[in-house]
Amino acid sequence: MEHPGAIAYGKQYPEFWVGTPFDGQPATVGNGTHICFIAPTKEAVHAFYEAALAAGGKAEGAPGGRAEYSEPYYGSLFAIPMAQGRSRLLG
Repeated sequence: MEHPGAIAYGKQYPEFWVGTPFDGQPATVGNGTHICFIAPTKEAVHAFYEAALAAGGKAEGAPGGRAEYSEPYYGSLFAIPMAQGRSRLLG
């Protein structure tokens, strides 16, 4: 699956997604690449999010649904300072 500024891979729907910064600007410190992948359960989304924060990640969206995405989207958003980007885990 291709989307402007991103590419996704999966069997029936995107399971692994890589995209450029949301604001369309070049990737820099604090404005990096967006990486997303699927999780087996909502509990896994919560556990991964908590582990990311415990490892120094910055919270940018607690686990849950999002108005801009359709069901069954359930994810979290956090920044990883050393990676200069954002990650999202979907369940």
